[in-house]
Amino acid sequence: MVAGKAIKHETNVLVGMKAIRAYYPRSEKTIIDLIEHHGFPAVKVAGAWEADKVQIDEWRRNVIRGLDKDKKAGS
Repeated sequence: MVAGKAIKHETNVLVGMKAIRAYYPRSEKTIIDLIEHHGFPAVKVAGAWEADKVQIDEWRRNVIRGLDKDKKAGS
């Protein structure tokens, strides 16, 4: 509770690599590579991976459209 109000639960937030992998079914190694080299929207917060479903969907649409701005030339 914050100042007498309940904190709204974020239903779009995925916490933990297992949750991210369940939503975007790839291996942990592949997801780490996507984070490091292709702008996959996930970060470590206090030692746990977190990602937002809406941002993952937007990232995926951009990759499909060829807008993977972080993709290395020739790959």
